[in-house]
Amino acid sequence: MKATLDKLMHAVQGIAKQNVAQVTVSVKTIHDRLLALRNVPSLLESQVDGGTRSQSRTGEELASLAEACIDGECGKIDSELEKLKEVEEQLIETVAIVSRILPSTINELLAQTEESGKNMQELAKLLRVDSTKVVERVKAMLQEVPTQMSRCIQVSQNDVLGPSTSRSGEASITNAQLNADEFRNVEYHLEFDPIAAAQGEPRGLQSLNPVLNRSNPSVL
Repeated sequence: MKATLDKLMHAVQGIAKQNVAQVTVSVKTIHDRLLALRNVPSLLESQVDGGTRSQSRTGEELASLAEACIDGECGKIDSELEKLKEVEEQLIETVAIVSRILPSTINELLAQTEESGKNMQELAKLLRVDSTKVVERVKAMLQEVPTQMSRCIQVSQNDVLGPSTSRSGEASITNAQLNADEFRNVEYHLEFDPIAAAQGEPRGLQSLNPVLNRSNPSVL
């Protein structure tokens, strides 16, 4: 690729230089021809002055006509010369741009291309695919992102809820063990008698444990 671009650049530079040279030669040639045309009246007048008086008058008239005609043509040539000068300036500017800016631009582009190629090769090795399949693989991975995110969120929620539930269960088990150790031989039966409560009789809680009932008969 670099060899092709270099070849193209040299070709453009050669064409531009040739055009500049051609325009320069054309401008000089036209300028010389204009000088020759402008000298025609003087040349004619000098030739007529060598003849008779009547012939001199005829020569003067001829010189005037020739001068008018030549001046008109010279004006047109001058106009074209101005255009050629503008073309020459544009071509000179083009050569300068091609010689100065284009090489640096091409070199920068080649450097970026080489860097992109290296990155693509490294990415291909990482993804374990051919370098021509990297883009397709990346697109496929991007399509899988929503699913992977959903799975990650679900796993995170399970991790957060799991330990809390476990701690709650452990706390319940611990409290149950403590209650069981403290009141292992005691069983309660809860009866609420609204009439007895109104009379002030403390019969709301009776022990169903035979041992406690025998040791405290008054409870019955």
